[in-house]
Amino acid sequence: MKNNRNISGRLLGNLRRSKGFTQDQLAARAKFYGSKLDREQIAKMETGIRGMSDRDLWHLSLALEVGIASFFEGLKPACRLRDLRAAFYIA
Repeated sequence: MKNNRNISGRLLGNLRRSKGFTQDQLAARAKFYGSKLDREQIAKMETGIRGMSDRDLWHLSLALEVGIASFFEGLKPACRLRDLRAAFYIA
């Protein structure tokens, strides 16, 4: 089964690794800014099992010292409505 609860989880992992952070370190940094994310939730985001809220994106962007747009760089728009629905939970 394809995990697709978010469209930018892979980029989250790339950003985290490019900054040299472990998932635990990123969770700790995000908590500094008020997040309640832990390592397990970050791992699930990176694999697409867990979605990301706007608040999650905000805290993670602060923790990683990047703009929110960084979570969407290079993503291609869905070419089929079915793909778009899956990416954005549209019933």
